[in-house]
Amino acid sequence: MRNDLERLLENIDGFDRLLKSKGYEGYFLTNAACPGRFRESIMDYIYGIIAGTESHAKTGLSFSTYLRWSADPEYSSIHLNMDVDYSRMQSFQVREMTIRTENIYGETGNEKKIENIQGNHKIPDCNQAMNMVLNKPKKQSRIRKI
Repeated sequence: MRNDLERLLENIDGFDRLLKSKGYEGYFLTNAACPGRFRESIMDYIYGIIAGTESHAKTGLSFSTYLRWSADPEYSSIHLNMDVDYSRMQSFQVREMTIRTENIYGETGNEKKIENIQGNHKIPDCNQAMNMVLNKPKKQSRIRKI
Protein backbone atom coordinates (compact mmCIF):
# COMPACT_ATOMS: atom_id res chain seq x y z
CA MET A 1 0.00 0.00 0.00
CA ARG A 2 2.76 2.43 0.90
CA ASN A 3 4.55 1.84 -2.40
CA ASP A 4 1.30 2.44 -4.29
CA LEU A 5 0.76 5.71 -2.44
CA GLU A 6 4.33 6.83 -3.03
CA ARG A 7 4.03 5.97 -6.74
CA LEU A 8 0.74 7.88 -6.98
CA LEU A 9 2.31 10.98 -5.40
CA GLU A 10 5.33 10.72 -7.73
CA ASN A 11 2.99 10.39 -10.72
CA ILE A 12 0.95 13.41 -9.61
CA ASP A 13 4.12 15.48 -9.21
CA GLY A 14 5.43 14.30 -12.59
CA PHE A 15 2.20 15.15 -14.40
CA ASP A 16 2.07 18.51 -12.61
CA ARG A 17 5.61 19.27 -13.85
CA LEU A 18 4.61 18.26 -17.39
CA LEU A 19 1.55 20.53 -17.36
CA LYS A 20 3.60 23.46 -16.05
CA SER A 21 6.31 22.89 -18.67
CA LYS A 22 3.60 23.10 -21.35
CA GLY A 23 2.27 26.36 -19.86
CA TYR A 24 -0.83 24.96 -18.13
CA GLU A 25 -0.38 26.74 -14.80
CA GLY A 26 -3.91 27.87 -13.99
CA TYR A 27 -6.59 26.51 -11.72
CA PHE A 28 -8.20 23.18 -12.51
CA LEU A 29 -11.31 21.20 -11.70
CA THR A 30 -10.91 17.45 -11.28
CA ASN A 31 -14.03 15.63 -12.50
CA ALA A 32 -15.96 18.93 -12.27
CA ALA A 33 -15.08 19.35 -8.58
CA CYS A 34 -12.23 20.37 -6.28
CA PRO A 35 -10.99 23.71 -7.68
CA GLY A 36 -7.33 24.59 -7.26
CA ARG A 37 -3.93 24.35 -8.86
CA PHE A 38 -3.45 20.94 -10.48
CA ARG A 39 -1.80 19.19 -7.54
CA GLU A 40 -4.21 20.71 -5.01
CA SER A 41 -7.24 19.84 -7.15
CA ILE A 42 -6.37 16.18 -7.68
CA MET A 43 -5.28 15.67 -4.07
CA ASP A 44 -8.60 17.14 -2.85
CA TYR A 45 -10.42 14.82 -5.24
CA ILE A 46 -8.51 11.77 -3.93
CA TYR A 47 -9.22 12.78 -0.32
CA GLY A 48 -12.88 13.19 -1.29
CA ILE A 49 -12.96 9.62 -2.63
CA ILE A 50 -11.42 8.33 0.59
CA ALA A 51 -13.83 10.36 2.72
CA GLY A 52 -16.79 9.33 0.58
CA THR A 53 -17.71 12.83 -0.55
CA GLU A 54 -16.59 12.25 -4.17
CA SER A 55 -17.46 9.31 -6.38
CA HIS A 56 -14.76 7.24 -8.03
CA ALA A 57 -14.42 7.91 -11.76
CA LYS A 58 -15.21 4.81 -13.79
CA THR A 59 -13.84 6.01 -17.13
CA GLY A 60 -10.70 7.90 -16.14
CA LEU A 61 -10.32 11.44 -14.93
CA SER A 62 -11.34 14.75 -16.42
CA PHE A 63 -9.39 17.94 -15.80
CA SER A 64 -10.68 21.29 -16.95
CA THR A 65 -9.21 24.77 -16.84
CA TYR A 66 -9.42 28.12 -18.57
CA LEU A 67 -6.47 28.97 -20.78
CA ARG A 68 -7.82 32.49 -21.00
CA TRP A 69 -10.74 33.98 -19.13
CA SER A 70 -12.45 37.19 -20.11
CA ALA A 71 -15.60 38.96 -18.97
CA ASP A 72 -15.29 41.39 -21.86
CA PRO A 73 -17.89 40.71 -24.60
CA GLU A 74 -15.27 41.58 -27.22
CA TYR A 75 -13.01 38.67 -26.23
CA SER A 76 -13.74 35.00 -25.83
CA SER A 77 -12.61 32.87 -22.95
CA ILE A 78 -10.76 29.69 -23.88
CA HIS A 79 -11.67 26.52 -22.00
CA LEU A 80 -9.68 23.27 -21.99
CA ASN A 81 -10.93 19.83 -20.97
CA MET A 82 -8.57 16.84 -20.77
CA ASP A 83 -9.74 13.26 -20.46
CA VAL A 84 -6.97 11.33 -18.74
CA ASP A 85 -6.35 7.67 -17.97
CA TYR A 86 -4.30 6.63 -14.96
CA SER A 87 -2.39 3.46 -14.23
CA ARG A 88 0.26 2.95 -11.58
CA MET A 89 2.84 1.85 -14.14
CA GLN A 90 2.17 4.39 -16.91
CA SER A 91 1.11 7.32 -14.74
CA PHE A 92 -1.30 9.86 -16.24
CA GLN A 93 -1.91 9.59 -19.98
CA VAL A 94 -3.96 12.21 -21.77
CA ARG A 95 -6.47 10.42 -23.99
CA GLU A 96 -8.34 13.39 -25.44
CA MET A 97 -8.34 17.18 -25.27
CA THR A 98 -11.16 19.56 -26.13
CA ILE A 99 -10.35 23.24 -26.54
CA ARG A 100 -13.14 25.74 -27.14
CA THR A 101 -13.89 29.41 -27.06
CA GLU A 102 -16.82 30.66 -25.00
CA ASN A 103 -18.45 34.05 -24.81
CA ILE A 104 -19.59 35.66 -21.55
CA TYR A 105 -22.95 33.89 -21.86
CA GLY A 106 -21.34 30.42 -22.03
CA GLU A 107 -22.05 29.94 -25.72
CA THR A 108 -19.41 27.90 -27.52
CA GLY A 109 -17.63 29.40 -30.50
CA ASN A 110 -14.74 27.56 -32.11
CA GLU A 111 -13.94 24.08 -30.85
CA LYS A 112 -11.05 21.72 -31.49
CA LYS A 113 -11.00 18.12 -30.29
CA ILE A 114 -7.74 16.21 -30.23
CA GLU A 115 -8.38 12.48 -29.93
CA ASN A 116 -6.21 9.38 -29.58
CA ILE A 117 -3.22 11.22 -28.19
CA GLN A 118 -0.36 8.74 -28.27
CA GLY A 119 1.88 9.96 -25.45
CA ASN A 120 1.94 13.05 -23.31
CA HIS A 121 4.81 14.49 -25.34
CA LYS A 122 2.26 15.14 -28.12
CA ILE A 123 0.13 17.44 -25.96
CA PRO A 124 0.19 20.94 -27.46
CA ASP A 125 1.55 23.66 -25.23
CA CYS A 126 -0.83 26.30 -23.91
CA ASN A 127 -0.16 28.85 -26.68
CA GLN A 128 -0.54 26.24 -29.42
CA ALA A 129 -3.83 25.10 -27.88
CA MET A 130 -5.18 28.65 -27.78
CA ASN A 131 -4.14 29.30 -31.37
CA MET A 132 -6.11 26.23 -32.49
CA VAL A 133 -9.41 27.95 -31.64
CA LEU A 134 -8.69 31.65 -31.98
CA ASN A 135 -9.96 33.36 -35.10
CA LYS A 136 -7.10 34.46 -37.23
CA PRO A 137 -7.58 37.92 -38.67
CA LYS A 138 -7.78 37.77 -42.44
CA LYS A 139 -5.12 39.67 -44.27
CA GLN A 140 -6.67 42.60 -45.98
CA SER A 141 -5.60 43.08 -49.52
CA ARG A 142 -4.42 46.52 -50.33
CA ILE A 143 -6.37 48.23 -53.00
CA ARG A 144 -4.26 50.52 -54.99
CA LYS A 145 -5.89 53.77 -55.90
CA ILE A 146 -4.96 55.18 -59.24
